[in-house]
Amino acid sequence: MTGLLRTLAWVPRALILTVALAAPVLAAPALDQKPRSIIEAPQPKNTGIGFVLLMSLRRG
Repeated sequence: MTGLLRTLAWVPRALILTVALAAPVLAAPALDQKPRSIIEAPQPKNTGIGFVLLMSLRRG
């Protein structure tokens, strides 16, 4: 009888542990269905210093 009570005492703990471990795995496909919004950094302005450097090296 005590063995049965000990087993029944572990059932809620095992259930909570199983749900806690399975929740992220089951939630991942649901998050993947939403459209993704990617925030990108603004592109730096091209100052053209490479062309100026090339011209100065050709003259020298």
